[in-house]
Amino acid sequence: MKLGEFQHSCLKARLLCLAVLATLAPWAANAAPVTIQLNEYPFPGSNTTIVDTNGSSSFSVAYNLIHDTTFASLPFDDGGLPDVIFDFAVGTTGSLGRSRVQWQTASSGRFTNIQGFQGAPGTNNPGSLNSAMTAITFGSHLLVTDVEAVFSSLNTAGISWEYAILGFLQPGGNPFSPMPVVSSYNSYPGFTGSPGQGWYVAASKGTVTGVGTSNTATGSSGPSNNFTMTLGSVGLAPGTPIGGLVFYSFVEDVRGMGNGNTELTSSLLQISFDAQANTSAIPEPSTLVLIGLPLLGLGLARRRAAQRHRC
Repeated sequence: MKLGEFQHSCLKARLLCLAVLATLAPWAANAAPVTIQLNEYPFPGSNTTIVDTNGSSSFSVAYNLIHDTTFASLPFDDGGLPDVIFDFAVGTTGSLGRSRVQWQTASSGRFTNIQGFQGAPGTNNPGSLNSAMTAITFGSHLLVTDVEAVFSSLNTAGISWEYAILGFLQPGGNPFSPMPVVSSYNSYPGFTGSPGQGWYVAASKGTVTGVGTSNTATGSSGPSNNFTMTLGSVGLAPGTPIGGLVFYSFVEDVRGMGNGNTELTSSLLQISFDAQANTSAIPEPSTLVLIGLPLLGLGLARRRAAQRHRC
């Protein structure tokens, strides 16, 4: 290629880049901050159980919460596109366990996991597992960045072991890295922090003491018992596009035969993010298909991991 032709090609490439940037600039300028309070118009007006291991164990619902072009919060359904899709699922591996997700009116509204065990176990530290999942997928018409999610009571002191796994999802629903596995209380070392890109684990073991004896006792709540998950807290750069998030909560029955009933709760309180129009929308697949591993299957996976650990 001659010098003149090379310079002409470079100029065309630079002009093309400038044209693309000029097109993208208005999108960045139009990004709007959005906060979803869980007491807005579509949510129930009183405490309402959504899923329960004693009944329906999974449920999905889509809400139109923000205006499609201004991204302002809506006081009513204006017939626009669904902005946020919620998926819920619960499971239990023991006859004494019960797990449910409830929408509650407390404070500004919240989705609360209520998990417990009724009756004394027949052996010390039986290891039965309750699990609950809330997954949130943003509509594919939105380009969502800089998400913050506020949680409470993730790793609370009690006579059973409560812990949580939180994660952000890519547009399209896939996680940024493989989901971490927390094995049984006996084999897990305990951990609080981000074990991989996009994930956060709140699983301190100091929340319960005396495991393996006939009476466990309440310890101290974990350091991230109340936690706000941001992109930076899970190793993601500011401005990373986010397709959704997942909130897994678990309660393992580590009680002794002398312990009585127990119940623990954990909650999602609020979600905030920056939103703008997505001009290259990816059709959203079912969130439960992508990241909602059957919760009983997840329990079996952690059991197998624990067995490998002990070998």
